[in-house]
Amino acid sequence: MHFEQLIAILAALFLVFSQVQYIVSTIKKNVRPSLPSWLGWAVLTGTSLLSQYLVMGWQWNFTGILVSTVSCLVVASVAIGLKNYSIRKDDWIYVILGCICIGIYLASEDPWITTIYAIFADFILGIPTLRKAFYDPKSEKSPAWLLGLLSWTFSLILCLNQNLLSILFPVYLFLFNVAMVYLTMRK
Repeated sequence: MHFEQLIAILAALFLVFSQVQYIVSTIKKNVRPSLPSWLGWAVLTGTSLLSQYLVMGWQWNFTGILVSTVSCLVVASVAIGLKNYSIRKDDWIYVILGCICIGIYLASEDPWITTIYAIFADFILGIPTLRKAFYDPKSEKSPAWLLGLLSWTFSLILCLNQNLLSILFPVYLFLFNVAMVYLTMRK
């Protein structure tokens, strides 16, 4: 097994463990997932994965994106099934803004524009979750964020020999998880 494959598998395993922890926290009703965030992330990561796959074929660094897409769908499905989710009226503004960014992402043929708008869309879709963690840290407290941070750390290792464009999204996801770990560890 090549080093790149091993790191990709480790990153995916930490992401799987992270999402399993979040799902368990949802089932135990320790957290209430923000439905717009999780559904939006599923659409965004799925779109990203499909577009990159169609252009480049399978790459080992896509493993995290695949796991993210599936796990975001599972989190949203479990939350809906248990009727344990958070949704505020103003969350729909972020969904609309995220969809606009996804539209720009899909329409653009410039990889820099698509990457930057994908990051904007992901961040905008994550605002409801960040807001919950800021105002009510217990509502998002889960070991999932720390495990996600470990996963994206391994993903960054995979990107070390790649260009800046390839590193941007994993750096953003690393920083998002840093923010969530910090926000949810506060008392």
